[in-house]
Amino acid sequence: IRKAFIESGVPIGNIPSALLMLASFHHNRSIDQVLSHDHGLINITDRYFLSTLAYQGIVETNGKFDVSLRHIDIIEKMAALTSLPMPDITFYLDVDENVAVERIKTGRSEPLTRFEQPEFLRLARKIYHMFPDRYFSIDASQPAEVVKTQVIDKLNEQFGI
Repeated sequence: IRKAFIESGVPIGNIPSALLMLASFHHNRSIDQVLSHDHGLINITDRYFLSTLAYQGIVETNGKFDVSLRHIDIIEKMAALTSLPMPDITFYLDVDENVAVERIKTGRSEPLTRFEQPEFLRLARKIYHMFPDRYFSIDASQPAEVVKTQVIDKLNEQFGI
């Protein structure tokens, strides 16, 4: 549904977008929990609840981005009402917005989206930093192999994998 909105060019607000993301998370997580439980698998997802807070917690007014504590509060309340399952561990790959933009530009030829603008990414990072107790942070400015090793080490430490 979200993709259809994006492709149609019809603007979708932050709160409706967050509702769509939460519904998707809840649906997918429910399916994944059944599969993981039945088969003893570990479920790994990207861009789960904290990214929804970070990205839908930013509003744009007159071409300027800003953090909306009201939106963050609404999204958290919506998540609580849906009994959204929370992950056992969350990794936040922390990187400066300018490094992120350069990596995006290197990886593809399409123009940057609204969510990939340096100022937007700076504010998303600021929101992540508001919730340091909810994730394990990794300095993603390091080489990919170092980041990968840190993720694996933390998984081993926490789950004995």
